[in-house]
Amino acid sequence: MITQPTTTQFQTTLRSLVRAIEASMKISKEEKEKLCEQIYTQIRKVTETVLVVNMPNEHLKKLTDQPNSLSLSSYADLISATLRNPKTAPEIEAALTGLVGDITKTIKQKL
Repeated sequence: MITQPTTTQFQTTLRSLVRAIEASMKISKEEKEKLCEQIYTQIRKVTETVLVVNMPNEHLKKLTDQPNSLSLSSYADLISATLRNPKTAPEIEAALTGLVGDITKTIKQKL
């Protein structure tokens, strides 16, 4: 039996926010694009912050001690190790849900 993935509060809120932006008659196409770009940037920053907080200490120490040793492969290993931490995904989800909720409250009246 194939099960459908669960839709999270973050996904639902983000989808609703993007639809509201797209449907807005108050802001121009350029403003809509700029707003979506800013949202994307904030999502990326929040995600990166949570990843850094949850990176394994031994990986961070190696990166700090040998910054030139970072390669695409070692970067991928670092992200994979971070995502294996059972705290990482829930923390990213909570941080993104809060971020998108705050953005929605802030810009809803402008749409």
